[in-house]
Amino acid sequence: MGSVPAGTVTGRPAPSRLRAYDRLLDGVDPRDLTAAEIYPPGWEEPGALDWAGDWFTGLTAYFEAAARDGHAVVVWLD
Repeated sequence: MGSVPAGTVTGRPAPSRLRAYDRLLDGVDPRDLTAAEIYPPGWEEPGALDWAGDWFTGLTAYFEAAARDGHAVVVWLD
């Protein structure tokens, strides 16, 4: 596995309008998530969209700190 030279990848913190989890969910229709078979199932249950709110806040702070300090964040989805 190789490395990426410093300064090759740059980023910036998310705009403040995207930092609030409830704003992120604006326009999200649980029926669309169910129809698209987005995992996990059960999007139409009460509170189904709320579970990630606490995680989102911490993750946003993590990405902002990495960008502020010039660190890369590599995300691998399999």
